[in-house]
Amino acid sequence: MQADTDHQQQSWATASILECIEQFSARLASTTDLETLYENCVSNIQQIFSFDCASLLLCDESGKKLVVRAVAGFPQELKDSCVIEEGQGVASLVLLSGRGQTVDDYTAETRFAIHPLIRELGIVSTMAVPMKVADKMTGVLAGHSLHRRQFTSEEMQLCQVLANHAATAITNACHITLLSASERKRQGEIEALQQERKKNLELTHEFESIFSTIVSGVLLLGDGMRVVRCNEKLAEIFGYDSAARMRDISIRDLHLSGEQYHEFSTTHYEHLVAGETIQAEYEMQKKDGTPITCRIAGRAVDQTVPPDLSKGLVWLVDDISRSKDMEKEVFVARKLESIGVLAGGIGHDFNNILSAIMGNLSLAQRLLEPDHAIQEMLGSAVEASNRAKDLTARLLLFTRGEGRKPGIVKLEELFAEHSFERLLDEKKELHVEVPKDLFTIKVAPDNLKAIMQNLLLNANYFMADGGRITVKSRNIEVGKGNIAGLGGGKYVEIAVQDDGSGIDPDILENIFDPYFTTKARDSNRGSGLGLAIVHAIIKKNNGTITVASSAEKGTVFTVYLPALLDSGVIQGGL
Repeated sequence: MQADTDHQQQSWATASILECIEQFSARLASTTDLETLYENCVSNIQQIFSFDCASLLLCDESGKKLVVRAVAGFPQELKDSCVIEEGQGVASLVLLSGRGQTVDDYTAETRFAIHPLIRELGIVSTMAVPMKVADKMTGVLAGHSLHRRQFTSEEMQLCQVLANHAATAITNACHITLLSASERKRQGEIEALQQERKKNLELTHEFESIFSTIVSGVLLLGDGMRVVRCNEKLAEIFGYDSAARMRDISIRDLHLSGEQYHEFSTTHYEHLVAGETIQAEYEMQKKDGTPITCRIAGRAVDQTVPPDLSKGLVWLVDDISRSKDMEKEVFVARKLESIGVLAGGIGHDFNNILSAIMGNLSLAQRLLEPDHAIQEMLGSAVEASNRAKDLTARLLLFTRGEGRKPGIVKLEELFAEHSFERLLDEKKELHVEVPKDLFTIKVAPDNLKAIMQNLLLNANYFMADGGRITVKSRNIEVGKGNIAGLGGGKYVEIAVQDDGSGIDPDILENIFDPYFTTKARDSNRGSGLGLAIVHAIIKKNNGTITVASSAEKGTVFTVYLPALLDSGVIQGGL
């Protein structure tokens, strides 16, 4: 009968232990937050064993010290600040031995130094067990009583089981915490990468917007000095259909010659290697070989010093051919204006002197008999004086347009009234193309006649072996700044083209200068004022003139004069 009673009590005890373990494990499994887990451990141990105080201590990184992580019944200030060194308290003895330890009465304890707080709180007994995971000690779980207490082996075993459960739960929670931290870090890195990608995408869009809308040509050169990329503006400057058409072409193709390319590379290589920005005005060529003047600025893509040139070069290119033409136009106009002021003063004074000379010559001719021997000499003097008078008139025409009345003229009527073919030598043919709807020109007829005469005479001179002179005209509308020296409006364009030997490029810029001529200086070949007079007349009528010449195609002078519409409104002008 007694045996049945003992067996029943043992069954109840076993059931109670299993229930404690189950409840303890359930409490631990309810969270993965370490602080909450620490608190659950000490509060459950305190409740299960009816301890007055409880503490949970974990090993530091060295494994030789214990740090208080949670307490129940102790001041909370101990958490994370109280460190148990070797030889201090029952916990250090558990760490050293790797087994559970008990203290029945601290007043009789001699195995270790007793922490002052134990005496201060009046703790009498303690049970402490190691916390292990796979035989590796991770900490100590301890319970404390304010009265003397002897702990049974069953209590020690239960406490050890619970401590190992706690160690496992804490280790798992640490892994989960690390995984969560790693996941948060990874997620943060992903978000940072996404933000960086978004930022880079925005920068790319901004770059593409700038790249496509910038008014300068942009050129990126890669390995072998070949075009990696360029914008549409650059393709427009060099006469290509699109930027894609320029990809992979050699930069050599944009230079006027191989020698010029080599000279350019040699001149600027040291500056590029030094990481400097190159700026220059440079003659290049379009796809069809047409030369253009460009303002260029470039440097290495790599921003380190010295840069790695193999990473490429970036260039900004502007076509300044038109602005250069305008600068030349302004320079010529100012030069001619200065010469005109001087020539005008001289012309007037010379005209006055000439009047006195011619008057006295005429008087002498009248006073002498017609057959007098001196009459022949006087005749020669009068003839020379008349030539001088005509030269003075032309000089005054060049300076201020004197001697010409304003008017209007239609080009077809001018050619109908005057036989310009008589100005040409043999073997030279004149072909005139005037459309029926050509605008009326606001210019005095004799001024336009002088323009045509001088241009035809000039063409005649440069066609020593004969050939054809073609005069073409058309109506055009010019935007402001499109043609150097012209304002916006409607104009009549007159082109005089010959198929002669062309004009030497070295003298092309000087052909409108007064008294500049390639002819011998004699009375039969002219004074060198012809083209200067053409230039002066056209400028005084708010027009302009351009010239292009080559040995293969001859020379073409293109005149632009403001049109007079049917409404009477004069177009063009500055």
